[in-house]
Amino acid sequence: MQNKWIYQDATALVQAIAQGECSSRDLLEAQIQRIEQYNPDINSCVAFDFEQARKSADQADLAVREQHSLGALHGLPMTIKDAFKVRGMPCTDGNPLFRDYMPSEHAAAVQKLLNAGAIAFAKTNVPLKCADIQTYNQIYGTCNNPWNVSLTAGGSSGGAAASLAMGFSALELGSDIGGSIRTPAHFCGVYGHKTTYGLVSFNGHILNTTDELSEPDLAVIGPMARSARDLKLMLDILVQPDAQEFRDFQLKDCGKQSLEEFKVLFWLDDDACPIDSRMKKKYEELLLKLKQANIQVDTGRPQGWDFDEIYASYSSKLVSQMMIADSKLQKMSLSWLSPWTKLLQGKVKMPAQLYAYARGANLSHAEWAAEHERALHLKQECLKIFADYDVILCPPIFTLAFEHNHQEPMVMRSLNVDGQKRFYLDLFKWIAPATVLGLPATCAPIGLSEDNLPVNIQIISKPYADKVTIQFASLLAELSGGFQPPEV
Repeated sequence: MQNKWIYQDATALVQAIAQGECSSRDLLEAQIQRIEQYNPDINSCVAFDFEQARKSADQADLAVREQHSLGALHGLPMTIKDAFKVRGMPCTDGNPLFRDYMPSEHAAAVQKLLNAGAIAFAKTNVPLKCADIQTYNQIYGTCNNPWNVSLTAGGSSGGAAASLAMGFSALELGSDIGGSIRTPAHFCGVYGHKTTYGLVSFNGHILNTTDELSEPDLAVIGPMARSARDLKLMLDILVQPDAQEFRDFQLKDCGKQSLEEFKVLFWLDDDACPIDSRMKKKYEELLLKLKQANIQVDTGRPQGWDFDEIYASYSSKLVSQMMIADSKLQKMSLSWLSPWTKLLQGKVKMPAQLYAYARGANLSHAEWAAEHERALHLKQECLKIFADYDVILCPPIFTLAFEHNHQEPMVMRSLNVDGQKRFYLDLFKWIAPATVLGLPATCAPIGLSEDNLPVNIQIISKPYADKVTIQFASLLAELSGGFQPPEV
């Protein structure tokens, strides 16, 4: 029989622990038991520290009995994406070079969660260098989707999303540069929030080395959960300044208490990147529900947003950032590829943005600065839309979870969607606007497709309106039903 606490959200679990209705140790044991039962098929959790977690859970229960002051996550066991340093557990980033790396300290974001009372007891699977929309690596193997193990859970926070969907953990810590929070949330039917760029410190999230201090371009850290209110719970902890950050900054709460108070633009589909018909059907159903609920909603692409230009800017900046971790040989290969892709553009069928990707791999600093300036001008133009709308609803990606597909390099892969061949690189297109513009974006479940796969919606707003998108997601659950657990 399933433990009654397994699918409670973190907010309810923390409250139950504080009130003595559920002990931290009992919850931990229930999660461990569930991992031992189901993880062999899912492969979302890849490294463990049960012994220390049990000690921490017992200490948390003692603090409750002795009526100590309790943190916002007191006694809550949780898994952590294997790109963040957690003292006492391996941190590989899916990279064989880091197979034996054991950090001596916690990542800054992890430390904040632990300071709030969370208990990290397992690490979750990621692709090599967190650099794919699927989760697989030579160290731990492939992470499967809880809804159908023949499908991908997404990436790079695929293990995190699968862990949430399976009831292994109630909270997860994700990171996102190419949809790494939003895509797995969509594929697994959980909540994920891409924060405003620069909001949460990247310190302790390994990318290229184990001790880098620079904040990577485009990339952000954010919460993942099974409810929107848990996103807010975790975000409030992550944005709290610490002694190393030298700032005192608080996000504004969203004052809106009903969907009717929001001005909504629904960017349902686009000829520049058509979406899967299964998704479109669910979005049309959602649009009807919104209108029937008397919510002010317009449809169409945001005025002033050139989708192709946004994606081209994103593509160059993304690959420029990702190539920092790659060898000179790989850079030389892409350097050789760049003139060929430019020469063949329009003459052979290939992804429209392949040249932007190839060019981005070899930008000089001066070229990168020019690309960054271009992105800032794009942002200045695109932000004008938020004078008229509070949120933009759009797809997080153009399709649903698909079959494992990592036999070829990413630039060579393709997918079949509605009988049409689609290039793999186009999976990043709906991810691009919020990323290159540095905007907050919440990915929220809205139901299941006709073939029983999760469908999510992406909710975007202006910079630092993180709590606006999360509040909209919370209220939207009243119409859409929110998270649904997969059958196991």
